Amino acid sequence: AQALKEDILPQDEADKVHQLKLAISRQRKLTNDLLAYARSQCGRELHYSNFDVKSLFVEIIDDLGSLADDNDIDLGLVGNCAISLYSDRSSVKTIISNLVSNSLKYTPKGGQCDLSCVKHEHEITIFVEDTGSGLSQEDLTKVFNAFYRVGGDTAKIEGTGLGLSIVKSACDEIGAKIVLENRKEGGLRAKVTFKLS
Repeated sequence: AQALKEDILPQDEADKVHQLKLAISRQRKLTNDLLAYARSQCGRELHYSNFDVKSLFVEIIDDLGSLADDNDIDLGLVGNCAISLYSDRSSVKTIISNLVSNSLKYTPKGGQCDLSCVKHEHEITIFVEDTGSGLSQEDLTKVFNAFYRVGGDTAKIEGTGLGLSIVKSACDEIGAKIVLENRKEGGLRAKVTFKLS
């Protein structure tokens, strides 16, 4: 499918190839999410180290920047964020990437998604905040359940319903705490808190 060049095909065939590529992309996403969820359930070897939160944020913004651009969403950092965190970097990247990806899906065009980090005496908290529509109280209690999708099967937003359950499992695995809350000014705030030993 990737080898087929849509621009040299007749329009009706090009449309079919385009739909095929979209279906393959959705299946790949589902497979990757299922594998990530399965890994999070059976445990894996963690590799703890000190790493810079800001550099991780920049990496995630690079990874998801095209998705933000496609939806005309301002994705960026707020504040200094040059904070050293001792944890499993791969798990933290999975957590933040899934939160940002979710924000980008549910934030309307022209919206905003901000990453920030605050260090207190005994903890470090990472924030992912957006200007989307937020969540109902019922959804806030259910979104971490595997395969739960806001809006159910009628939802217009594509997804597997695994992203936030992967986030929750990864947080549990590394001893972080995840909280979702609606912002007073509109949108959703995700807080991931790491206790300092």
